[in-house]
Amino acid sequence: MRARELALDHLLHARALLRTAIGGLALLLLAGCGDGRPPPQVLLKEIDAAPRKVVPAPLRPPARATASYFGAEYRSPFSLPAQKPKLRVGPPSNVRPNPARKREPLERFALGTLRLAGFVEQGGTLFALIQPPEGGITRVIVGSHLGKNHGRVVRLSEAGLDIVEIVPDGSGAWMERRRHMQPAGAE
Repeated sequence: MRARELALDHLLHARALLRTAIGGLALLLLAGCGDGRPPPQVLLKEIDAAPRKVVPAPLRPPARATASYFGAEYRSPFSLPAQKPKLRVGPPSNVRPNPARKREPLERFALGTLRLAGFVEQGGTLFALIQPPEGGITRVIVGSHLGKNHGRVVRLSEAGLDIVEIVPDGSGAWMERRRHMQPAGAE
């Protein structure tokens, strides 16, 4: 039992020595953190006691001559020019598409995408066979409509179709434009 008490006594003594060593080491490390400068209060007193320097006034820029602007009546360079109305040459046109007319199936396609595949005569009437880009064949006669610009077939012959389109003229009115469609392979 005595040996046990002795061992416990040595253990307590070793712990005390270890605490003292760690505390001393921490104190040495903290003391090494100083950089040798005096405390801030001393530095402030030295700064207050130092002679004051006079700061010269800032330099003023030289006076510049004023300029007069005479372009106020002109258009600002940052705005678009005004649109001039387009002058119509000739009498006003009564040409305009009929919005009440029922649209025909070939009016969904641009005229350039339609192909004149051939002709067929039935009961004394000549029909043109038009092939749209999606395939199939549609028969047309004089008076039929095709193309996106209100195109109307005005003449049909073995040489092809003559078509009159109604297109905007750029000044808010409409005008007629003549087009011709040749049979496929006749180019």
